[in-house]
Amino acid sequence: SALAFVSEAIASRPNTRIPILTLNHDVAIEQHVSGIADGFTERERGLFSWDPASLAKVSDRPFLLKLHGSIDWRRHPGEVNRIIRFGPTSENHYDLRRRVSQPVILAGTFNKLFGYTSGIFADLFELLRRELRSLDALIVCGYGVGDKGINNQLVACMDDKDRRRMVMV
Repeated sequence: SALAFVSEAIASRPNTRIPILTLNHDVAIEQHVSGIADGFTERERGLFSWDPASLAKVSDRPFLLKLHGSIDWRRHPGEVNRIIRFGPTSENHYDLRRRVSQPVILAGTFNKLFGYTSGIFADLFELLRRELRSLDALIVCGYGVGDKGINNQLVACMDDKDRRRMVMV
């Protein structure tokens, strides 16, 4: 599998808080890494809501920051600032599922730069900055260095600490 290296990294540090940062919108990592924390908490059976504070509580497992959103995130139709995702047991939310809009994702050069400053993306960007400041090493895989907002954070991260290392794959 293309994500075998992720499994290997997690297995090499069991019961450890490991941040996984991605710009991908797909759900490949969530499907590959069981039990990964993603910042969503289950408020009702099968219905999860964005809760960035939940990630601060993660101490013993990997967690995922999807910096450009996800194909399975939606705006709640009754609460525009509430981002939700449906779990595998969401059959009792059939009516809500029919009413939700398009996925919550960032795309396009300028949309991303503006998007990083509002809503869930502002939360994610702040979490990214916090995680980068705490790292001693960063492994970057499959990133084409085309996002100016992310690039600025990576440069700041590397300038911040003399002994910090970045490996680009």
